[in-house]
Amino acid sequence: MQRDSQSAGGFTLVEILFVIVVTGILLTIAMIRFDPSITDKVIAQAASRKISGSLFSARRLSISTDRVHYFELRPSGGPNYTEFQIFRIDDDGTISPIETPIIFDSKINCVSANDSFSFTPSGSASKTGTIEIRCGGIIYYVKIYANTGMIVVEKG
Repeated sequence: MQRDSQSAGGFTLVEILFVIVVTGILLTIAMIRFDPSITDKVIAQAASRKISGSLFSARRLSISTDRVHYFELRPSGGPNYTEFQIFRIDDDGTISPIETPIIFDSKINCVSANDSFSFTPSGSASKTGTIEIRCGGIIYYVKIYANTGMIVVEKG
């Protein structure tokens, strides 16, 4: 008896690959749902990137406009900061906001010894300092160096 190749049992390579991909996606979703440290890491990393991005913007604006710009952290009544914003200082001393305040995710715990950092037209920062961002057990540090205006993000 001759066997027809189209009626043979089994799965094609494409079907097997499709099942593997779908299983991988479902496992990834399940891991994120059951391991909150993954979401804590993403939230802390996003907050540190937002802060460092705004600090870079303040420094860049100071250099390009030849005016002092500063970055300010704002508390919500406790020791933790809940939002931040960039301001420009005009020649007459007027302080103008550059952007709307950026509010942290409610899971973020942000602390710093300094609540503001200004940048001169040469790009240097007013002071050296560290902003600590915590979410769950995940810690990130955003470090600002005075003489160079360098901004560095480090995982704690």
